Amino acid sequence: MRSGASEKRVLIAGTEEGVRLLTEVLASDLEIVSARSVGEALQRLKAQGPFQYVVCNVRFDESRMFDFLEALRSAELEPAPRVVCVHPTPPALSPRTRPAIEAALEALGVHALVDFPDLALARGEAAARELLRETILRSA
Repeated sequence: MRSGASEKRVLIAGTEEGVRLLTEVLASDLEIVSARSVGEALQRLKAQGPFQYVVCNVRFDESRMFDFLEALRSAELEPAPRVVCVHPTPPALSPRTRPAIEAALEALGVHALVDFPDLALARGEAAARELLRETILRSA
């Protein structure tokens, strides 16, 4: 993790596996702050913000991702961070589940959903990591 006043920062709200994957993917690009619960993530947003990026994994805080995203939307942060959700661990999301999650995330203003196991299966681990990185780092 690098430090610097002008460095872009990401809040990773996730499970242990999600934080590990996202840290590996983003550590060379961003200063990383992580949280493992909704309360901790909201506290970090308030005390350590602003963040240019917020990445939340689907099973965050025992599947409370939507609670966190609703609170994040209600916070009306300025400037608003780029928000990406990630499903980091196998199995891939089912063809029925993914569209439902994407519709709910769109309503909450989330910029993208990345199903990492599906990407890794289709393109290989290294390419999936790079696509994940690129998806998150698109203009905030």
